[in-house]
Parts: sequence; C-alpha cells; structure tokens
Amino acid sequence: MSKTLSNHLYELIFSLSSSEKRYVKLFMTKHIGKENQLSLKLFNLILKKEGKSAEYIEGKIIFTKHPSRLKNYLYDIIIKALEDYHVQKSINITVRRKINQIEILYNKALYKQAVVMADKTLKLSQKIDNQTYIIETISWYMNALKTFEGKKYQAKYDRLQKIQNEAINKLSVERKYLNLSNKGFILTKKSGLLQSQENLNKFNEIINNPLLSEDVLTNSFISTRCFHSIWANYHYATNNYKEEHKCLYQVIKLYEDYPLRKDTDQYNYITYLNNYAVGCSRNKDWEQAQYYFKKLSAISPNSNQIEIKIFEYLSCNYLNLLIENVDLNKMIQELPKIELGLKKYDSKITPLFKKIIQFNLCYSYFLLEDYKKAQYYNFIIVNEKDDTFRSDVYLISKIIQFILHYKMKNIDLYESFYNSMKYLFEQKNINYVLYHSFLRFIKQLIHDDNVGAFEKYEAELLEIVQTPKERQLLSNFNILCWVQSEVRGVEMAKCLKVYNTEFS
Repeated sequence: MSKTLSNHLYELIFSLSSSEKRYVKLFMTKHIGKENQLSLKLFNLILKKEGKSAEYIEGKIIFTKHPSRLKNYLYDIIIKALEDYHVQKSINITVRRKINQIEILYNKALYKQAVVMADKTLKLSQKIDNQTYIIETISWYMNALKTFEGKKYQAKYDRLQKIQNEAINKLSVERKYLNLSNKGFILTKKSGLLQSQENLNKFNEIINNPLLSEDVLTNSFISTRCFHSIWANYHYATNNYKEEHKCLYQVIKLYEDYPLRKDTDQYNYITYLNNYAVGCSRNKDWEQAQYYFKKLSAISPNSNQIEIKIFEYLSCNYLNLLIENVDLNKMIQELPKIELGLKKYDSKITPLFKKIIQFNLCYSYFLLEDYKKAQYYNFIIVNEKDDTFRSDVYLISKIIQFILHYKMKNIDLYESFYNSMKYLFEQKNINYVLYHSFLRFIKQLIHDDNVGAFEKYEAELLEIVQTPKERQLLSNFNILCWVQSEVRGVEMAKCLKVYNTEFS
C-alpha cells in the first residue's frame, strides 16, 4: 500500500465517531476469518495510536508478513461497514442499495420480485424528487416488465416510459440551473460585499438567462431551489436584502414541501437554514434570526462533514449576530467554544469559513477591549498569502490592523502602514469613498493626533454614510463607531449600540 493510501486509512479511522467504531468492530467479528482477525487487530492498534505519526504506527505493524495487503483489506471493510451503518440513517444510501438489489434480482431472472422492489424504490425516489434515481429505477423496472405479456403490463410500461422521459428532461434542466447557481456562488465567494462593476455585470448576465425569468415555472425540487437561490445571491450582491430574504424564505418553504430532502440533502438544507437566519439578521429581525440559528444548532448531523459545517455556520454567523446586537455577555460565553472548535476541526474547516471565523473573533475581542487577542486573529488574516476570496474581509482586516496599532500606541508604524494601505488600494483598484477617507485620516493622524482630528473625521463619515452603498461597508467593521468612541472617550460597544438603534 502506498504512503498516501496508508495515510487515508489512518485519516478514515481517526474520523470515526464512537458509535461508528463500535459498529465497525461488530461488523468485522460477524465476518470472522483469518483476514478479519488480523484486520481487527490492526484496527485496534491504530485506534490506540491516535495522535502518533504514520511512521510510528507503521513500525508497530509486526504481526503480518503482508502489511500493505492487510491495510488495503481493512480500508475496504471499514467502508463496507460504514455503508451498512449509515443505510439506517440515509435515504440516499437506501435507494442506491435498493437499485443494486433490483439489478441482482433481475440478473437472477426473478422478474416479479424485481418489479415489486422497483415499484417501492420508484415511490421513494419520487418522494425525494431525485431524477437520477427515478431514471435508473425505471430502467430496471421496464427491463423486468418486458418479460411479461399482456395489455396490463404494456400500459404500465408506457406509463413508466412517460415518467422516465419527464425525469430525463427535468434532469437536463436541473444541470443548467446548477451551472448558473455555481457561477453566482463563485462571484459571491470571491468578493463578498465588495462587488466590482465587472462582477455585477457577470451577475447580470446570469440573471438575464431565460431560465431565471419571473415567468418561468420550475418543475423539480433542484430547479426550484436553484432558481430562488440564484436570485437570493444576486439580491445580496446588489445589497437588496429585503428581496434576498424573500427568496431564501421560498427555499425554506420548499424543504417543508419535501421533508425527506432535509435528510437526503442535509448539507444544502443546513446551508439554507443558515442563509435564512443571516437574512433575518440583515433585515434586523433578530428574533427570527435567533429562532433559525437555534433550529440549525438542534439538527442531528448525519456525518462528520455536517457536524463541521454546522460549527462553521454558527461560529461565523451566530457570532456575527451577537456582534450586531452588541451582546457582550453571550459573546463571552461563545468565544471559548469557538476557539475550542477551531482547534478540534482545524484543517477540516474550509479556508473561507476559517477566515471569517478568525475575523469575527478579532472583532469580538476588539469590542471586549482585549486588543492583544484581537491582534492575534487579525495577524493571521492579514498575513494570509491568498486574499483572492472574501477580499472585503482582507481589506477591512488591514484597516483594523491600523486601529489596533493606534489603540496599542505603536506610533512608529503609522507611516509604513499608510504607505502599504495606499499601495493596496491602488493594486486592488479600491474606489469606495469611505475607505479612501480613512486613508486620508491615517495620514492626518501621523502629523496631528488629537480629539479635534477625530471630531472632524466623524463629521465627514456621517456625511459619507448617507449613501447606502457606503453605509453598508460599516456592517463588516463599524469605523464610524470606533471614531465616535475616541471622540467621546467611551467603549466602542456603547457607540455601536446607539448606531444600531438609529439605523435599525
């Protein structure tokens, strides 16, 4: 077995939950034989050596002359055991297994049994509106029916052919919607709130596609979900949060119409729960936002991936809700949990979410006036080599970097920071009035650091943020409230609470 495949085996074993480990052991003992006895021995050895290097574990495998073959066998049997374990929880695995069973019955010439199983599988596939399963199940169904004579069977065959043709057409349309949805997602992922005119033009090209016309009547779960999701992304990019909220609600409603999809499509379901909660937050409906975040946290994940994704969503967006509400007490409760989760899941957290979690931790600690902790997380973000995704987070983190230097009296760094920010704005073609005004303010502070400078800048900011596009930038980090806190000599958190009341 190659080193890569060995590492895959260790990663697979260390990813197992306690109940999965028990099931794998039980599965191996049920299929006992010489190979399985050795596999169980190897499995237990690897479990005991969790946290050790691959090289260390390799050195302990001395009970077989063929370690590579044994590791390969163990990997395969764990996968089979996991499939067996998760079939009880996953409708997707259940349907795929049933399709395989229909094929087995057909190949054994047990056509009546194949028809009975195909009929049940088709009904289940239709309940979750999965076109791929419908098409494949009907193919075997019709093959079995061909062996029977009579008008009754011919009528059923014709009906199935019609359903299959509809499913094929639906699947073709779904793929087009998924392609458009992916394009929209990439544009949002790349820039967040800082959508350039070029990106908005690309978004308009997507929205002008005939499939996204208001007159279109989508006819499948996937197509309908993508339709509303693409429009929600577009409204987010154009800062039209009320319309975004409406579109996201349509997706939530869709899952209520197809309840089994909450399981078969759990990854997307939790994503839309999260997005809707965020939409409620953006529209200042704090109560609804709290309700949907609680609903998200109450979900029982059907995989490690879902468990990590729920952590990502809550760490990013529930914490962001606490920041917006300036709920310092709940923030203090949540921060240690999030920091533990960062350590626990580590490399399994997607880079995009890791960046936003770190940013929210930085902002939270800033509001709590723990500037050293805030600087710790800020340092990680601004020293990232890749600033191509969520460039808005990277840019505002550079601004916070200066503010932290100011709070910590690092006066010697002002000039160099001003020069680096000026260069960044030129390189990234930043054309927001708010950010350029902040750059001028830094230059002024180098020569004239007093309350009067802050008072003058506060008046300038109040005028700038009358423009909705500029005011929206304050949602990432409220520069205005920081300036006001310096003018009044109070905590930024107090100014942020006042701002939220005035602009709610």
